[in-house]
Amino acid sequence: MVDFFIIATKSTKNGGIEIFPKFIINNHSKDLMIRGGDFYAIWLEEEGLWSTEESEVIRLIDRELDLYFEKRRAEFPSARVLHMWDADSGMIDKWHKYCQKQCRDNFHMLDEKIIFSNSETRKEDYASKRLSYPLEKGDYSAWEDLVGVL
Repeated sequence: MVDFFIIATKSTKNGGIEIFPKFIINNHSKDLMIRGGDFYAIWLEEEGLWSTEESEVIRLIDRELDLYFEKRRAEFPSARVLHMWDADSGMIDKWHKYCQKQCRDNFHMLDEKIIFSNSETRKEDYASKRLSYPLEKGDYSAWEDLVGVL
C-alpha cells in the first residue's frame, strides 16, 4: 500500500456504506511525486520502477479499494465502492484537486541512472525505465573486425 491515501468508509443517508480513497495532505509522500503542481510519478513496488502514467494511480487505488471490500464483504455486504475509474463517483475529481491544489511539489528527476534488465532497483534510483538487456561481458569480435579494417 502506498503512503498518500488511506481507505475510508462513510454512511449514506439511506443507510448504505461507501468505501473510498481519502488522500493525505500533511504528508511528504515517498510513493508519489508532484511536479509543477500536478501528478509526476508513482512508485510501483511490484515492478520496482516509477511510472509517469496517471492510469497506474487509478489502477493501484482501485485495486486497493477492491481488496479492502473483499476482506470486509461480510461486514459491509451492500457497500458501494467509489472507484477512481468511475467518473460518476467523483473520486477522480478529488484526485486531481489533491494533486493540483492541495499538494506541493515533491519530486526527483527520473532516469538519471541506467537500469539494465539484470539490475536490482530501489525506489531511490528514481528509474522509470529498464533496458531490455543485461549488463554483462559479451562478444565484441565485430568491433575487432571493424577496427582491424581501419
